[in-house]
This record gives sequence, C-alpha cells and structure tokens, in this order.
Amino acid sequence: MINVYVTLIGIPAQGSASKAVKPVTQETWPPMAVEVPEGATVRMLMERMRQMGASTEKIQLALVNGTQVGDDAVLNDNDAVALIGHAGGD
Repeated sequence: MINVYVTLIGIPAQGSASKAVKPVTQETWPPMAVEVPEGATVRMLMERMRQMGASTEKIQLALVNGTQVGDDAVLNDNDAVALIGHAGGD
C-alpha cells in the first residue's frame, strides 16, 4: 500500500443535486492522506474516493504533483493529487 495526498476542489457533495440552492462542494485543505494499493491509477483513486463518500462524477481535471494527467496515470508513494470538479455554470 502507498499513501497519496488528495485535495478535492469544487467537487459536488453527494446529494447536492438541487439547482434551487447553490451546490455544496467538498474541498479538502490541507490534503488528506489516502491509502491505495501499489500500482494504483488515478481512476482507482477516484473509485476509492467514491467509497469514502466523495461525489467524483464531475471531476474534469486531475493533477499529480502539479502536472495534468489522465485517469490511467499510475500513482507513487507520497504523490500530491488534486481532483478538480466542474468550475462555473451548468
């Protein structure tokens, strides 16, 4: 197992689909440590975050150590991961 440090930015909280009110977002700062198996990808991390209660369907951008990556990027121990949701209107 390895630890990665995850920051969520602009990720809608589960159950906040109502457009009548401004959506609640989940944001984490400082980053939270998340344990994933060695060889895990960003996609696997997003699944782990879903299991932990984050609504990750609207993620539009993933950064690992400040570099934009695809969801098939392999994570390493102590990576800093930012998962960024939809910014702006509908």
